[in-house]
This record gives sequence, C-alpha cells and structure tokens, in this order.
Amino acid sequence: MIEPILSAFGRTPFGVDLPDRLPATGGTLRLAGLPGSSGAVMVAWLAELLPQRLFTVVAATPADAERWLADLATLTDLPAALYPQREALGDEEPHYEIAGERAETLEGLLRGRLRILVTTARATAERTLVPEALSRLRLEVAVGEHRPLTEVVEGLERMGYQRVPVVTEVAEFSVRGGIVDLYGFGMASPSRLEWWDDKISSVRAFDLTTQRSGEEFQAVTVLPIGTGGRVANESTHPSGVPPSRQTVLDLLPTDTLIVEEASHPNAEEVARAWKEAEHHLEIARRLGEVPPPREELFAEPAALYD
Repeated sequence: MIEPILSAFGRTPFGVDLPDRLPATGGTLRLAGLPGSSGAVMVAWLAELLPQRLFTVVAATPADAERWLADLATLTDLPAALYPQREALGDEEPHYEIAGERAETLEGLLRGRLRILVTTARATAERTLVPEALSRLRLEVAVGEHRPLTEVVEGLERMGYQRVPVVTEVAEFSVRGGIVDLYGFGMASPSRLEWWDDKISSVRAFDLTTQRSGEEFQAVTVLPIGTGGRVANESTHPSGVPPSRQTVLDLLPTDTLIVEEASHPNAEEVARAWKEAEHHLEIARRLGEVPPPREELFAEPAALYD
C-alpha cells in the first residue's frame, strides 16, 4: 500500500470535502479533475476511510477494468477482485479462466470478503445463474468428515467437472482407489483427497507437474463450473421451480458506493451488448439450439442507464 499518496490525497481540499459530499442511497455525485490513476487513489482512500462500505468500480471495457484493478492493488491491501464480463453473449462462459474468476469473485462478494469490486458495464447487465449455483452446488469437504467417495464424485460431476485419468488443469478431477485429485474454482492449488473407508483422512495440495503431494489442509471448498442446464433444469431444483438469474448489481449491499469513470461510454457498452445479444441468440436458434430469451440473459439498457 502506498500510504503517503493516500494520506496526501486526504489532506487536499478535494479530499477534505469529499466525505461530506458522498451521495445518499440512490443519489449521484459528479466529479471532475481526476486524471489518470487519480480515480483509483480516490477509491482506495475512501475504502480505507469507510471500512463498513463496499466500493464497486464500473469500467467501460475489460482493459479499463484491468487497469483499475492493477492501480488499486498498488495503492491498497484491502481485498479487491475483478468480476469479468462473459467472453460470449450466451448463457454459458466457455473459457474456464473467466468462468472461474466470475465464480470466485461472486463467492467473495456473497460471503462479505470483498471491499472493492471492479467490473465492466456489460458485466453489470449480465444476468447469471452463478449465485444460485454457489448457494446450492458448492462442495465443502474436511478432514475427519464421514462422506462416501462416490458422493463427492457425483457432486463434482453435477458441478461440471470433467473426469480424467490425470489432473493437469482447472475444472478436472481423477479417481484412483481411495484418492480423488481435483483442481477447482476457488482453490489456491490442486487438492488431493484421501479416504479411509467412508472417512476423509487427509486433504493435501499436489503439484500438477510432478503429481507429488505437498502441504496439508484441514478443509477445501470447491465452486461449481457449469451453471446452464444443470441448474436451470426444474428436476434438479429442490423446489421444482427454475431459479432466476441475477445481475451482480442485484447482489450488492444497499449502501454500496458505485464509481463510474464515465457514464456515457458505459451506457454505450450496455446498449451494444443488448443489440448484439439478440443477433447471437438468433444464430443459435438457427443452429437448432434453444437459448433463453435475451431478457433472461441481460438487463435492459433502460433499466440501468435511464
């Protein structure tokens, strides 16, 4: 954390006046004169000053969001994470790295671990089933827990993990004897679970290259990968009612401070995604797919930027 910069910002006339000018819920404050990384300095300083608030930065493009995240990581040690937009305009994210980052960030948000959330305008408009999947399909295992190996394997399959002979990358798991190797979202490293009868006897990290076991853990949490048909299917939902999709904005605390670098470019990005999504879905229908309606995948631009 670059403490002198944040302290200096707080001593400026702008910084002295800013806390009293912050908008109430539903209000807007327009600021000028913050070039370059000054906006990130402001957010970092406010997040340090107001530890009870969540700050959400909405950037126009993925490149802008990455820049914000890099600046904030330099300026503060407060927990910050990126919620990236989907690479595609459909229901599922085909790239595991992006899908994993989205799931991990929402997990941190829902569990109150984040202080600063960085995202893009298009990502705020995307409706997703990930929150439902996180609440219902998350897998938590601990040393000493009595849980059949078959139950864990079935859980991994429901969450979209691919069974392979040897785990080499994220979203995979393997089974040999009483051992399950897996590399999932939300995990700092690949994990090796070992059973004695129906009891989990050990949880250890392992190296993807050498396949050798390493550090011991007491527990591990695995986040779901797939959220499409598996979650939306009525027969898989305990209530028999299909779950509803939510935007990341739906999940924010009511007192969240949302920071936009510029509202007009953000509105343009949301409108472009709305228009392109209909074209994308029409192509999917021509190919024989049955995608959800556009209104289920995206919030209407007018609802966000009216």
